[in-house]
Amino acid sequence: MGSAWYVREDFVQLEYLEPTMVGREKELVQHLSEQELERLLTEADDIKVYKRLVFLKLLYGGATLAEGAGDVGVLEGTASN
Repeated sequence: MGSAWYVREDFVQLEYLEPTMVGREKELVQHLSEQELERLLTEADDIKVYKRLVFLKLLYGGATLAEGAGDVGVLEGTASN
């Protein structure tokens, strides 16, 4: 069962593909273009949605879960949910 980031009008959810390697490594699938992500960021009016979008942008840019989580002020375990 594969999964990835997806966006509804008012909600962003992170899901992961099944790990393909030994360990805790997970694959992120990019479903939003950079322009779409920027548009959603400018339109976000809820802080929770905004932080999720920022986190997503960081991951798309190559940040690790720990780096992205730290930048948006949540624990890594919370970010990986």
